[in-house]
Parts: sequence; structure tokens; C-alpha cells
Amino acid sequence: MYIVYTMLFKEYKPAAPLREWVECYWKFIMPARPQAPFEPVKHVFPPEGSCSLVFIKIPAISFQAIHFVGPSTRVQQVQVMPESINLGIRLKPGYSGCLHTARPYILQNSGIPVTDMPAWQSEFLSTLTLDFNSPEILDALLLQHCLPLVARPDERIARAVDAIIQQSGDITLEQLSRLCFISERQLQRLFTESTGISIKRFCQIRRLRQAIINLYVQGRSRADMTAERGFTDTAHFYKSFRNIGAYQLKQFLEHINLIDHQLL
Repeated sequence: MYIVYTMLFKEYKPAAPLREWVECYWKFIMPARPQAPFEPVKHVFPPEGSCSLVFIKIPAISFQAIHFVGPSTRVQQVQVMPESINLGIRLKPGYSGCLHTARPYILQNSGIPVTDMPAWQSEFLSTLTLDFNSPEILDALLLQHCLPLVARPDERIARAVDAIIQQSGDITLEQLSRLCFISERQLQRLFTESTGISIKRFCQIRRLRQAIINLYVQGRSRADMTAERGFTDTAHFYKSFRNIGAYQLKQFLEHINLIDHQLL
């Protein structure tokens, strides 16, 4: 039997001028496993509904790459190598054009390699190490190379995205329509076109993510979680997870319990 090595997932807050379009930076570290074969290990993570630019480094085999990942609408299962780092820039929905030209709806639940990467991305990737803990480096790069070129969505869509994130998905279409001074039908159409995901789905994802954080990362009671997140009981939460995440909650929990989560 192999020793279980704790994986690490950590989020970083971007500099204030970047928070309009960057939700966070994140890193996932798969540690070395000296007593186990050097082979891919399963990693499972919940849907995010957002796009990320991901820097990948595996020093043991001299591998490095950059992928642009589209909005996930269900639980994702990927293979990661031991002694590797995945470092991401998570964009708010509607702002994918800041870092890539691909339409987000085309990349839903998938990603593509960045082959024609800008010099700043290539240089950053070459210096990335497993002990990265300096988000200010990304701040400086984005402020210098990307902030002047930010492709902003319709102001009403940006307002709706921020409201959904701030409320952890606990907001109605009617409330968003009033907030954005636009009809519900037009808001839904513009939101999906801009973000690659529907308002309903994004709200479900944010609500589900916060419930997972409350219950399994922060250690809140089931009673508190269900009351705060609007589930009638834990059975309702389990059913919602299965329907939205398209994954069995028991299997999901077996995996995330192996990860040290350091969230914002």
C-alpha cells in the first residue's frame, strides 16, 4: 500500500485594479510520491463556470505547457502527474477575451493548448516552480501586458456576473433583471452569448460550490449549510449535487478529503 500524500489547492486574490475581470489566481500541487510509481493520478474538482489560463509544469520529465480552459458545468476528472504544479488565472465570466480569442461556449467542459503564447506567458512559465507563492508576479505581468487591452463585456452582463458571485448564486433572474435595467429574456440571451453559460446554470454552480466549501472545507454543520444555501435538507443537497455536477457525491468527497484547501 502506498502512502497518501496530501495535495494542495490554494487561491490568491489579485491586485485591486485586476479584480474587475480576474476572480482569483489558483494553484494545484500534486506532491512527489517516492514509494509509488511515477504515473498519472486522478484529480477531481467541482464545476467553476469560469474560464482559466493554466500554466502546467512537471519538472521530473521536463514538461511545461499552457492551456486555456473553458467554463465547466459539471464535476471534472483529470489526470495529473506527481511532483507537478498547475497554476491558473481564473477569469470572471464574460472576460475570457482578455487572455484568449476562443469563444467560451465552444470550450465548455474542455480546454485547448496555447501554442502561440505571448512572450510574457512563455517567460513566466519557464521560471515557474513548485514552490510558487508570489501572486504579485502575476499582478505585475497582467497590469503591464493585459490591463490596457481588457476586452470588457456589456456593462449589464458584468453587473449580473458580479451580483451572482457576491450572492453565491442565491439571486433570482427577476432581481438580476431589475439590477441590470434590462428584460429577463434579453438578459438571459446576452449573458449566455458573453459567458458561454446560462444564468441559471451559473447560479446553480456558485450555490453548489459554496455549499461544498461550507460543509466540507469550513466544517460547518449540515443544518447551517442547508439553511444558508436554500436546500430543504441534506437529501436535497445530495440530489442537487448529482443533478448539477453529474457525479456521485460520495466519490467526490473521497477525493477532496485528500486535498489541503486554502481558499480566499
